[in-house]
Amino acid sequence: MDRSTTLDRIFTHLHSGVLALDHDHTVLLLNPTAGAILAVDPERAQGRPYPEAFAAHPPLVEFLFDALRINTVLDRAEVQLQSPRRTTLGLTATPLPPATGGGLVVLFKDLTQVERMEEQAQLRERLMALGQMAAGLAHEMRNPLASIKVTAGLLRKTLAADPDVDRKLRSIMGDVQHLNQSVSDCLSFARPIRIEPKHVRIDDVINKVLNQTISLEHTHPFETIRRFEPDLPKTWVDPQQLEIVFFNLINNAIDAVRQRHGTIIISTGLEGAGANGAGAILVTIADNGEGIPRDRLPKVFMPFYTTKGKGSGLGLANAKKIVDHLRGTIDVVSEPGHGARFTVRIPVIATPAEHVLAA
Repeated sequence: MDRSTTLDRIFTHLHSGVLALDHDHTVLLLNPTAGAILAVDPERAQGRPYPEAFAAHPPLVEFLFDALRINTVLDRAEVQLQSPRRTTLGLTATPLPPATGGGLVVLFKDLTQVERMEEQAQLRERLMALGQMAAGLAHEMRNPLASIKVTAGLLRKTLAADPDVDRKLRSIMGDVQHLNQSVSDCLSFARPIRIEPKHVRIDDVINKVLNQTISLEHTHPFETIRRFEPDLPKTWVDPQQLEIVFFNLINNAIDAVRQRHGTIIISTGLEGAGANGAGAILVTIADNGEGIPRDRLPKVFMPFYTTKGKGSGLGLANAKKIVDHLRGTIDVVSEPGHGARFTVRIPVIATPAEHVLAA
């Protein structure tokens, strides 16, 4: 095997993107991994000036321009791309010496998933701290609330002849009941989750939840579309905990489309599957509601944050907590006026022993 063939095979099978520019700043090489990350056809890109080949990625064009101008090694640089999806690239650019004809070689990787995992870890720590604080406050509130409820009940018996007083006391007792429910929700959220894995199909879990939610009475009609990937592998997961996650997400989607004849699309797929069947099952729940304002997106998984008139604001926070314990991830993208899309990643677990049970 000659040297050219060997190098071609190496570049073809590298998991990092490789981009090379010649002395005229035209694309000399773009390996398949780079083409996949950038959504660019390597054969069409090669031989074209880099501003033309990567016109869909202005931040990358700007980076290449600076790297050529500075003419020195740029290590661990990051570039944010917006098309066809938001992507974070980690790049190293190395100029070629004039003796070799000049040019530039850039190695890069898609850091989007790494960045997402770091964000998830930070959010998980904040949720744990808030959960502990909520549990402490809930315990402090329970005794005074019980006292208020008992006192209001005794006053109702004593002053039952006065309708106005009775109405006000019933209102107090109703408020106490609402606060008691919030306290119970707080304690439930703070309570450790114990995972009891079973070998199941994620599609079956989703179908069960969908059948439950669709059977409930809803004021406004909506359409659900199921786009399930066939032959998804089974995985060891706690189906009851996962039902809570999907129930919260689907009901949120129903609330989002309640002002219109909306559509909710539930999709499944497989990500990163290898020869041994490993990877992650993706579940996407998308709606065509009003969407989530950008300033609210970072808060949607925070406890007690809600835009609804009723509710404790713990639904999505609890979903996030459960998914974390299932060793998965959950995230959301949304544009105001264009709905929201929640994506849950559940790892394909080969044996129940691989699960780390939450203490």
